[in-house]
Amino acid sequence: MKKFLFAIMAIAALFSFAACNDTETYKDLRDRELDSISSFLRHENVKVISEEEFKSRWEKKQKDNSVVLTDTSKNNNEYVLFNSNGIYMQVLEMGCGDYIKMGETTDVLVRFSEYNLNTAAEMSLNSLQLSNNLKQYSFYTDKMTVTNTSGTFTGTFDVNSSLMAATYNKNYSGGYSGTVPSGWLVPFSWVKIGRGNAEGERIAHVRLVVPHTYGTTAASGSVYACLYDLTLQRGR
Repeated sequence: MKKFLFAIMAIAALFSFAACNDTETYKDLRDRELDSISSFLRHENVKVISEEEFKSRWEKKQKDNSVVLTDTSKNNNEYVLFNSNGIYMQVLEMGCGDYIKMGETTDVLVRFSEYNLNTAAEMSLNSLQLSNNLKQYSFYTDKMTVTNTSGTFTGTFDVNSSLMAATYNKNYSGGYSGTVPSGWLVPFSWVKIGRGNAEGERIAHVRLVVPHTYGTTAASGSVYACLYDLTLQRGR
């Protein structure tokens, strides 16, 4: 574990060094980030759909479950772009159970893989940066406590069970904060959070391209975008 965290810190330090280089401005780093996102979209043959189209499909799906929110077939590979934050989202599974209702607070169990698009603009081992899907870290199930306040979602990690918190949220006192990257909260407006069962009910599964402003402290400080592959399951 220590070796893995050291590797992550080394990557963050490398990007921080670049950020401090007098020859690279924030604009340079931001342009590089945008280039990496564009390269990912091209490499993965992503078809970007509008937020308006996505919302229309979502509303139709409330009455007709056969409606597809984002087509994940090889020839389409759709992601929706949210213009307000620059986040791209692909819904592979809308989930079972129910949405997190207004005024509700619930625990959500997350399995994730994080890909640094500045390292390689693709979803592969070349860009894999952190994951609790790997065997050696599978004992971590990142648990978030999520609250819906009038349609706005907030969340905190359980610092005792979160690989994300242990990697990115160390504070000056030597402990960890429960801060959740705000980009991780975007799906809760659109997917159901349930338990899944043997009868074929599937838990929510999404992919997110998250710019640095909505990512981890490391991404924010070093200006890089990440792709996240997330499954979301309601806690007991």
